Amino acid sequence: LSYKGIMAGKSDDSHQVELLETYDLDALSLFEDAKPCWQLSNTVIRNWGDAMAAIAVKKRGDIVGFLVYNKENKRVCRFGVRKDFRRQVIATALFAYVSERFDKQITVVNMDGATESVNTFLKGSGLAFFAGQWEMERTL
Repeated sequence: LSYKGIMAGKSDDSHQVELLETYDLDALSLFEDAKPCWQLSNTVIRNWGDAMAAIAVKKRGDIVGFLVYNKENKRVCRFGVRKDFRRQVIATALFAYVSERFDKQITVVNMDGATESVNTFLKGSGLAFFAGQWEMERTL
């Protein structure tokens, strides 16, 4: 599923968001509730190189939430928050950072429609659904 719009929520400045110089997508992937589609896989994101910006919220030096943003096509590719840090406006802080520093209009593409937590967050943040897709499988 894909969403776009202007975020309704504002960060309360209780979380320090920072741009990461380097990041381990394999470790950050553990924060996500669903496996990303192949177009947003770790390999594809690595191949985009400098077009991608990774931002994070850290607590006591450890990353507790992350977001990967494509600066060329202006889309949020992936995001996640560690389960034990959810419902603490960390994702809101990450999206607010993108809105303030990259583009006020947020676009999020290729989210898994079955991942209720992600879709609930995006809808609750004021983003509007604009495209759906279906995974096509062929049984051999």
